[in-house]
Amino acid sequence: MLIAKSGGGAQGDNIRCYNCYFNGFTGAGWQVGGNNTGRNAGRYYAYNAIKEQIIGGDIQECPLYGIAVYGGSIEVNGTSMENDSAGFGTQTGFDVYCEGPQDRCIVRSVRSESHKLAAGNPILIEHSRTIFQAAQWYSVSRSQSLSGSSWPVGSLFSGTGQGGDGKYYQIKVRGKFGGLGLTDANGGTSTTISTSSASWASDAFKGQQATIVAGTGNGEYCAITSNTASVITCAGGWVTDYYQLAIVNPDSSSKFVVEPNWPSHPTTSGTVMFAPFEFNVIEGGAGAGINDGELYDVTAAGGQIKIGGFYSDLKRVYVSRTDWNSGGFFFSDALQLANY
Repeated sequence: MLIAKSGGGAQGDNIRCYNCYFNGFTGAGWQVGGNNTGRNAGRYYAYNAIKEQIIGGDIQECPLYGIAVYGGSIEVNGTSMENDSAGFGTQTGFDVYCEGPQDRCIVRSVRSESHKLAAGNPILIEHSRTIFQAAQWYSVSRSQSLSGSSWPVGSLFSGTGQGGDGKYYQIKVRGKFGGLGLTDANGGTSTTISTSSASWASDAFKGQQATIVAGTGNGEYCAITSNTASVITCAGGWVTDYYQLAIVNPDSSSKFVVEPNWPSHPTTSGTVMFAPFEFNVIEGGAGAGINDGELYDVTAAGGQIKIGGFYSDLKRVYVSRTDWNSGGFFFSDALQLANY
């Protein structure tokens, strides 16, 4: 659906789409105007295409944009999105994209299985979320133990929810991961965790991270400084990213993994090479930041939000990364961090 394709003063206001379904568009399923660039040559900002509405429905396999608005205005309410047509992480644009909108770009009650939700300035996003879809470390390790090698090049994974950094990582060179998958402990101290039946090579895990993912100490992790055949030692002791979680010593109920030491920004594990998969879940138009944005009850998983400015307001915004804001602006309150 292309509205006000010439832009300028062309008509196109108050057009509403109820329970519409879009699938397989390489440009956008629904577009207003254009920016006279690339595929939009000859199309201009649509200054009269005001108060478009997409209500309900579903947008799938539109990897550039699900909805693209240039100069007009849009409200998207209750629509579901699945715009990674060639597999998760292949999306190049956004589910909803607004460039130079006449008034706020509005996104409400949207559930997205894509990784890039919305771009626009000014923008209002509420009661909307993207899904954390990267496999966690122990799932990847277990799959490896069954197949004998890592997932294919291009696959996305993350650290554990308890000890990871909330980022997505992408495999660049396939191989065999180092570390340990889910392992039963038989005890530990403030600086150790042990498995009596193990026969690990000396210092095989040095420089990696032990993370307790179940039982006593769940949510704690530590940087490994040495290990014997059955005891892992972390000279710096156990730490946690969970607010007000008391640090306790592991015992026989504890289950742990050995994963890369995420605070050190690793790029290898065993013979596998990987790199951070960086993206903005939410940003301003044309890659800029947001200086007039309202985000209420929004979940932005795996990536960052590019937002700042005194006209922006965030409440109940859930992110998986501590470096969640790529806009470089510090928000001192009204933000809750959720580790996945």
